[in-house]
Amino acid sequence: MKIFKRFIKARHLRIIAKNFLSHLQNRYGASSYYTYNQITKTLHECGFDNSLVQYPMAMYLTNEDFEQLMNELKLTYDYEILRKEIAAKYFKGESYQKAPDNFFTLPRFHSEDWPPNGGASGPPGIIPDA
Repeated sequence: MKIFKRFIKARHLRIIAKNFLSHLQNRYGASSYYTYNQITKTLHECGFDNSLVQYPMAMYLTNEDFEQLMNELKLTYDYEILRKEIAAKYFKGESYQKAPDNFFTLPRFHSEDWPPNGGASGPPGIIPDA
């Protein structure tokens, strides 16, 4: 049973990692970060698995907003650990601090751990830096 649960979790995380950004951008435009309400509304209205909400929150909220939310909800998820987990599994774990000159024209999700791989494995859409 644990294997099945891990498979389902991995499948839903992959869907979130690869597709969620395009839904946010279509609804709210390109942005470096999104609000809690924008993220939860998009999760619900687009049919994403709400049981893994901590991952898109870590991907698309600022660190400060994420920490504030965790404190309010009395949860103990770690922003950096969640982002590194997503980056390692779905974006080759590399840091965009090593990005090529044209990196900011490539599709990406905002994380220190997103790889500069030409967007081949990243979600669609361009996020301009604010």
